[in-house]
Amino acid sequence: MRAEKGFILISAFSAIFLITGLTFAQEQAQESALGQTKEQVSAQPAAEVPAQVEVAPAAKPAEEAKTEPEIQWVWGEVVSTNPINNELLVKYVDYDTDSEKEITISTDDKTTYENAKSIDEIKVGDSVSIDYEISADGKNLAKNISLEKPETIEEPSATETTPVEAPNEDNTAATPQVSE
Repeated sequence: MRAEKGFILISAFSAIFLITGLTFAQEQAQESALGQTKEQVSAQPAAEVPAQVEVAPAAKPAEEAKTEPEIQWVWGEVVSTNPINNELLVKYVDYDTDSEKEITISTDDKTTYENAKSIDEIKVGDSVSIDYEISADGKNLAKNISLEKPETIEEPSATETTPVEAPNEDNTAATPQVSE
């Protein structure tokens, strides 16, 4: 009885090791085949190439160049404007370093504006929100510039009056009455 249990136990472990070994061997073959280039795989006879392996085509440099640049965003205060060179110098807070920095933003005829018609209407001290991208030559090119207009608080006009408590019979200011 003990011999039977021992035989069953050894058989079960052997089966587990056999299955694990085969799985590991297949994974090793796939990984090594994936590491080969397409030319190396096609040069091998068909019998040597595992049927499950597919080699992805290599990325072409032309396709990588066609990807659009990432749009960046900055919000800050205009330090200087240069309408002749179509540039703005903007002071902003870099939250990663907790420090103030400055960035030069260029504009072109494709730049859109909100609350302004052109760079000529943007003045030193204005707050702006700018969507821009970094061009191939390293310039920060504005896609959209939004001029932040300060909210104006309307002052009450002189003709408007605020309600005043009417004086009491003694012609003195009304005093609040406290009930006990």
